[in-house]
Amino acid sequence: MTRSAIKHMNSRNKEGKGGYASVNGLNMYYEVHGTSRPPLVLLHGALSAIGTSFERVLPSLAKTRRVIAIEQQAHGHTADINRSPTIEQMADDTTALLRNLGIEEADIFGYSLGAGIALQVTIKHPDLVRKLVLAAVTYNKDGLQPGLLAGMENLKPENLAGTPGKRSTPG
Repeated sequence: MTRSAIKHMNSRNKEGKGGYASVNGLNMYYEVHGTSRPPLVLLHGALSAIGTSFERVLPSLAKTRRVIAIEQQAHGHTADINRSPTIEQMADDTTALLRNLGIEEADIFGYSLGAGIALQVTIKHPDLVRKLVLAAVTYNKDGLQPGLLAGMENLKPENLAGTPGKRSTPG
């Protein structure tokens, strides 16, 4: 990790409120930055986390918004547990976390995997979503490059050595 990324991560952790919440058998990590309402929820992409997906924009967003950044199962500070990390399950986890935080309505931004999660949250809990922004979303597997899913199924932590994805995951 670069010095500037480490410096930014440290300042982000000092300025934001990081914590864990128990949701659906998962000890889920999240950070809260800023104070203005309505909250903006940030959902990261696959093999990523808060820092790798949002470190450059998070401070600017937090100047005018209450930002809640969430790390999904087996990503960043949130450990893996013995269940399949499906988009539907991660959407349920996200919804449970927001409800635990007392969030009744939020704007949600999802990137890549996070966009799929955001879409599921919106479909299942439209009352929770005020505005929805999706970036790099797929809504079914037909749009994926051939072989991508097979490659993901065989992915091991050591395959991520030296990548931003590995630096943002525990272990």
